[in-house]
Amino acid sequence: MSRSIVFTGPSLSPEEAQKILPGAWIHGPIKCGDILKVLRLHPSRLIIMDGYFEQTASVWHKEILFALALGVEVYGASSMGALRAAELEPFGMQGKGKVFEMFHHHRLTDDDEVSLVHESGFEHRVAAMCNIRATLEQAVNAGKLSPSEGESLLHTFKSLPYYERVFPESLPEESLREYCKAHYQDLKKMDALALLSELRDTPIQKIHHNTFVPTIFFYKIFREMAVTPFDHAYDWLNPLEKQLHSLQSRKGFAAISRLAKLFHLSYDLASQHTSLPPHREAILRWAQEMTLQSPTSTETWKHYLRVYDYQDLPPESIHETSILLIQGLLGTLSIRDLHLQPSCYQACANHFRMKHRLLTETSTLNFSKEQGLHDLQGFIDFMEQVTPLYHLVDLNNAHQLGIEPSLLPINWLKLALDPEWQLEWGFSAAAS
Repeated sequence: MSRSIVFTGPSLSPEEAQKILPGAWIHGPIKCGDILKVLRLHPSRLIIMDGYFEQTASVWHKEILFALALGVEVYGASSMGALRAAELEPFGMQGKGKVFEMFHHHRLTDDDEVSLVHESGFEHRVAAMCNIRATLEQAVNAGKLSPSEGESLLHTFKSLPYYERVFPESLPEESLREYCKAHYQDLKKMDALALLSELRDTPIQKIHHNTFVPTIFFYKIFREMAVTPFDHAYDWLNPLEKQLHSLQSRKGFAAISRLAKLFHLSYDLASQHTSLPPHREAILRWAQEMTLQSPTSTETWKHYLRVYDYQDLPPESIHETSILLIQGLLGTLSIRDLHLQPSCYQACANHFRMKHRLLTETSTLNFSKEQGLHDLQGFIDFMEQVTPLYHLVDLNNAHQLGIEPSLLPINWLKLALDPEWQLEWGFSAAAS
């Protein structure tokens, strides 16, 4: 079924967007990683209006290019969407509206032209510079300001930080304030309304663009987003995604996320040499075969993983499945003669000791005795075994060994959900 996802907020409220496109899924302003998450829902069209920046990474160009390569239509207007469309129009993203045209033709070049701050409900007291610019131009054309006065006010507002541009309340004259309030040119909202109205009657076309080239940075964010739930439990999310959203607040989520990364990494390792479906049981069977090559026994790994997670122990079944995949991973690295750099082991030891405040040799020795590692050599052996887990999975650096992720838009967290403990956590085994 064709499905559109709209990323909007202060430019056009979610309620207004829903009225124009009743069948669309309305998402909040976009940020880095959001496209990779929504792609696992297999949308046909992405419509980007608003997006976050500064407090979080903005939506990345590579995400948009990846969506285009999958045949998803991507439109942009109003704000962040207009910026990205102006940058990516040669690669297939489609821009619409006056704001996009001004950036596309370089009449506007600064990101702050569309920037503003807003409340949780997207209400805002400040105005976007492009709207101030258009409103002052309207006032000049109406004879309310001379061209020089309009230029002077424009310079004054442009010199302010975007979050201090209170308009028109801060204008010097009451009559001008009233005129600008009555004739406010909200270009961002007008562009959003026009785009959604146009797309309401525009059939979706599946066109593939072959311009996407992954990078190591894309691999890292792709792996991370593949095991990251949505930030909000939107009504349109399927039951599984809603449950995963609630799961983020549970104590054992970090271990579940790591297990999902292990499934993804195991699939990538297996699929390099054999045809394997991305299914839980198929990957576990592969891991079972590879454990014969693992240098460390299951019992030793049970001990090591308890030490590794001793402050946040997850359900036992998560540990058991994780150990099977870890052994499969280590067995594969051994067979293929893949080795981490010595600096990786030192970095893992430094991180673990800092995290648990093992700042002296004495404190490290005492910790080793308390955790059944016996002595400092036992601690070193423990570090040697858990470093691949830390570096390749927790730090998401598998690409450094030439292990590229399969770019399947699926939710790897789903594979980490064992039916045996789903009910214990209040999950529905039928969720999908």
